[in-house]
Amino acid sequence: MGFVRDEGVKTRHKGFIWGMSVHPDRRGQGIGRVLVVEALKQIDAILGLRRVRLSVTSTKGTAEALYESLGFVCYGVEDEARCVDGVYLGEHHLVRLVGKTV
Repeated sequence: MGFVRDEGVKTRHKGFIWGMSVHPDRRGQGIGRVLVVEALKQIDAILGLRRVRLSVTSTKGTAEALYESLGFVCYGVEDEARCVDGVYLGEHHLVRLVGKTV
């Protein structure tokens, strides 16, 4: 999992979480929740940051449910955002206000 803050003068109030993954053998054990909660604690401490965004493949309902339980809301859907082995997958774009209780 990674996080990057937008660099533009007019967009520095936003950041983006990327690359979140839990090994398939370890899914369903709460590891993803712990990782995201710990990341959000650090993100929430960044001065001047107001929003954090992420995207999740539309077929990853469990992941999206995790993010929604932590205060993220979907603000858009992008059809055919990725092509994996010739299969086009959509993405859901989510956002959360920084400082929202986890």
